[in-house]
Amino acid sequence: MKKKIYTFLIIFLAILLSYILFFKFHLVSDAYRIIDNSNEYMINLKLIESRPVQALYFYILKLFNINIDSISDYIIAYRINLFISIIFLSISGFLIYNQVLSNLKNKNFKQKIFLMILTLTICINVSMCEYMLFIENYIIIFGFLLTIISTLLLYKKLKFKYILIIILLLISSFCYQGVTAFFVPFSLCIYLIKNKDAKIKDVLKKVVSIMFIYLFVQGINYIICTICNKFLPHLDPRLFNSIFGNVDKFFSFTCIFIYMVSLVIFFIELFINIKILYNNNFKNYLLNIIYILILAIISFSIFLFNNSVTLTPRMFFSFVVVYSILEIYLISIRENNIKYNNRYNLNIIIVSLILIFNICIVVILQYKNIYSTKQNIEAVNNIVDYIKNYENQNNTKINNICFYEDKSINYSYWKVYDLLSSTYTNPIYYGYWSDIYSIKVLSSRKFNKIDEKDCDTNISNYFKDKDWDEPNLAEQIIFINDTAHICCF
Repeated sequence: MKKKIYTFLIIFLAILLSYILFFKFHLVSDAYRIIDNSNEYMINLKLIESRPVQALYFYILKLFNINIDSISDYIIAYRINLFISIIFLSISGFLIYNQVLSNLKNKNFKQKIFLMILTLTICINVSMCEYMLFIENYIIIFGFLLTIISTLLLYKKLKFKYILIIILLLISSFCYQGVTAFFVPFSLCIYLIKNKDAKIKDVLKKVVSIMFIYLFVQGINYIICTICNKFLPHLDPRLFNSIFGNVDKFFSFTCIFIYMVSLVIFFIELFINIKILYNNNFKNYLLNIIYILILAIISFSIFLFNNSVTLTPRMFFSFVVVYSILEIYLISIRENNIKYNNRYNLNIIIVSLILIFNICIVVILQYKNIYSTKQNIEAVNNIVDYIKNYENQNNTKINNICFYEDKSINYSYWKVYDLLSSTYTNPIYYGYWSDIYSIKVLSSRKFNKIDEKDCDTNISNYFKDKDWDEPNLAEQIIFINDTAHICCF
């Protein structure tokens, strides 16, 4: 019992220290929409995203008359949720560690160290870091925990276990669709560990059954999403544009970078351990590894068809950690090869470097968000002050705001051009999910946003001829009557 407590504490402390900078003051751009809108609005938004568990969170806030209507309230709620997330993630890591360890026959110290490092790489990476960024983080991580529990149940002798698994995975998808995808490659990995000598035909059957469960769950989620979007107000224009509208996102520079890094690490690990595979079961082992890779790819690529709002690292979680799943499977293969059973040194060094790399990335991303929060607040406060000065000088009041773009949006000024960092550094008065909301929150005033199609064509053409590289409010804001025309540069 003491060993299990120590194991949990190691995982908890590693995760806590990795994400501890998120406890400092910082805001993701979505925060302003939450602060400016009612709980009813957020309930509606989460329902059309087919995330009713997140909607339930805002419903409970409404039930207890708790309103997140200020930055200070948001930060308090976020920090509470973040701490709960770290506990849930630590439990998830603990379950992963014990689930794999319990299926290993010849346990030794190096195996345990190796498995601990692999477990931490699953819990500390670019995808998980994005989950932690949002106020709904503990709900997303709870969905991940349900995914792990579903994998545990898959190999238990229980009545109606498949019904229970589908229910748990469905709730997981209602927390956040991306975390449910982990069920697919990880469930196959556990099956292969438990059934080391399984025939190709039996493995293929398991692959099909796992994919059926997963696609059935995501299919129900998709249907509910469609129904909610049919009957509820459309609050997010990115939802249900077109299936083919997402194809280009799969081939964006950031996505290709994620594919390449994950695949390179995957094949490096495979190459290093290729000797382990050379025995009578070489064909089976190689096919099993290919199945793991294919399932990881399919598990996230189906989001092409559900018109997910965007494809950021958090959507690729099951693929980002595919190298960890491969190494977990290789542990069981080593058990069948006594000659290689104790040759963990090189593998431990490699996965340790990967873990250190992951920690460095998530720390850098946290710093980026802290810095961009200050930069963004300063930029919007300057806009608010500029509007106030105009009102005072001209004895008038600005009620409406219309947003425009210049010839070429300069995201490099906001450090958004860096790989993986756009979610952390997006300028808050650029995106529709935060533009008017950030100005309203930081000014403590009510402004009306004029729809893009109703904005002044002449002003739009004027701004399109400009190409600024930094803020220049004297040129980037034009006042006409009670409307401020603001250009994003």
